[in-house]
Amino acid sequence: MDENPRAEPGAERLYRHAQAGKTILLVDDDLISLVRLKMILERRGYRVIAEPEARLALALIQNRMQEIDLVITDYRMPDMDGLEFSLALKHASPGTPLILITAHSDIESYLKAINIGVLEYINKPVIANELLRIVNAVLDRNKDGDILRILTDSRTEPRTEE
Repeated sequence: MDENPRAEPGAERLYRHAQAGKTILLVDDDLISLVRLKMILERRGYRVIAEPEARLALALIQNRMQEIDLVITDYRMPDMDGLEFSLALKHASPGTPLILITAHSDIESYLKAINIGVLEYINKPVIANELLRIVNAVLDRNKDGDILRILTDSRTEPRTEE
């Protein structure tokens, strides 16, 4: 995972208007990934609640719904997959934006996720600049609530097996 946000030319401009203080719930059973993503987000001023268990994350959402601005979840987790989690999240908190991160993507999963209401689908390994650009775009909604979708490079397209 590239954690150097200055690796791309002009990357600092991407973060100048970061939504400092916004709270992101990060859900991933891979503790190394959870810690790395948390560090990337916290370095840009986000408050991050890291939870390795999907079911506990859902309980947390129900108890702290008003303070969570965004949820980022892994797709493959032992107690509940990302699609199940996404459906449960949309039921518990329909207005909470959701980003799905996965190392195991395919077109079918991508389409299901988007149809459920997942706003972005990011393939692992996560590049810090891509993650931050997408997080900023999702949090930077216009007044009508429309999401400004950022088209990223081909790394965010679902991978297909050949």
